[in-house]
Amino acid sequence: MKQISSLEKSKTNLATAASISLGIVGLLFIAGSVMIAVGNPKLQLVSVIISIPGFVMVIMANFVYAKLVQLKECKIRPLVDKKMNEIYEICDKGKKLLL
Repeated sequence: MKQISSLEKSKTNLATAASISLGIVGLLFIAGSVMIAVGNPKLQLVSVIISIPGFVMVIMANFVYAKLVQLKECKIRPLVDKKMNEIYEICDKGKKLLL
């Protein structure tokens, strides 16, 4: 059961790290664009251009998370099913011993 639990937890590890990283980089772009706009109002067009990829990265973080979890789920599901079948066989043998 611990193996199944660890397999279930492992499917979100990479996805969480990737989506958080993407979100942080996006926020850095947004913060940079704000600093440019505040520091020099003449560069507002540059600020807008820099903020667009930041917003896209922040929004894409959610989609990246979902896609990575889905891909990992496809890899892990056969392993979990195999472990569940092993547990079922052990329980079935135990039931036969009791009867």
